[in-house]
Amino acid sequence: MPPKRKSTTESQIAAKTAKKGGPPPDAKYSVNDTVMCKYGNVFYEAKILAIDPDDGYFIHYQGWNKRYDGFVGFTESNTRFKTYDQDEIKKIKEQVSKEKSATPKANKPKATPKTKERSRNTSTISEDDVKPQEKVVGSKPRISSRTAEKQKPDFGSSRTPKSKKEENSYNGNIVTPTAKKRTDVTIKLESGTKLIGPDLAEMLTDEQEMITRRYRLPRTPAEKTVYNLFENYCKHHNTQLTKMDKMMDLSKAKNLVEPTHINRVDCCAGLINMFEICVTSVLIYPFEKEHIKTIIENETEGEDENRLLRLSKFLGVTYLLRMLSRIHEIIEKTDIPGQNAKVVMEVCYDLARYLGDHLEKYFVADSYYVQPASDYIRRNSNLS
Repeated sequence: MPPKRKSTTESQIAAKTAKKGGPPPDAKYSVNDTVMCKYGNVFYEAKILAIDPDDGYFIHYQGWNKRYDGFVGFTESNTRFKTYDQDEIKKIKEQVSKEKSATPKANKPKATPKTKERSRNTSTISEDDVKPQEKVVGSKPRISSRTAEKQKPDFGSSRTPKSKKEENSYNGNIVTPTAKKRTDVTIKLESGTKLIGPDLAEMLTDEQEMITRRYRLPRTPAEKTVYNLFENYCKHHNTQLTKMDKMMDLSKAKNLVEPTHINRVDCCAGLINMFEICVTSVLIYPFEKEHIKTIIENETEGEDENRLLRLSKFLGVTYLLRMLSRIHEIIEKTDIPGQNAKVVMEVCYDLARYLGDHLEKYFVADSYYVQPASDYIRRNSNLS
């Protein structure tokens, strides 16, 4: 069972805030204020426990377990916070009840599975509470680390499906594996978690929250990149990435009988090739697409001898974890021979174990993510 992470406390935040001279002067809310905070498409009653100069408001959802406590950034609060007003809540609930009774039964949507009734002391309002039609929803999100294996972060979905031509455009003349259906690009952590382990799977769950809710981006270029990880992994096994310039194709390698030192290099070369092909089509969140596209455009100006290597030398290890967490599905879509696929899986497992043992060298949460410019957030936040 993985060790529990240290939780952030109000006292620690208060000490940090005092050290930095207090909260920002333009903060709209104060400690102990009660607000309606949007989580997903629903507004819930929440209390501001502390204010961090860097991370924003530290909130607690009334009636929920403390494990759901978390930060809401100052910029993010403009869309996620609403002033708490009992009269307004009562009005909204009455209007919802009135609209429901006036709606013909034939037009009602199909019933959804019953969910556990929420605590009565928690107020909820839909995201459309300022529009003519209101909703009140009572189920709470499941974001605990205990449910990391059950979560299915969707890296590829967006509101406008891409054509095959558009998906392949990121990689020039390299044809990316395109999915037959949109649901095919949805990551599935069930099998991947067994390979990367619960601690690394929890990192992916936390990253999903960081990108889709807090609008942060992994720093690029990363302090330690995917390519650095493969280099050090091979050195750990007393070999070097001597074939990286050839970008070996795993489907054409016929000699991968077992993960020996020489074949380990073959596998690593093929995995980086696979990473370069998959990353832009199925491994990034919609909020990241503009950022990644900008990197590619900047790096491909003029001649680029190592064109396929560009992203593995820019992106951090969480991008590789996204691939490893769904490696079964990716391999099934390729023409890699069965025996080679078995060896690749063994190397993937060993690579994940190596990363877990040296994680502090490749991932430090405080410096791994950065907040993009406000205009970038404005353009892309609706895609999350």
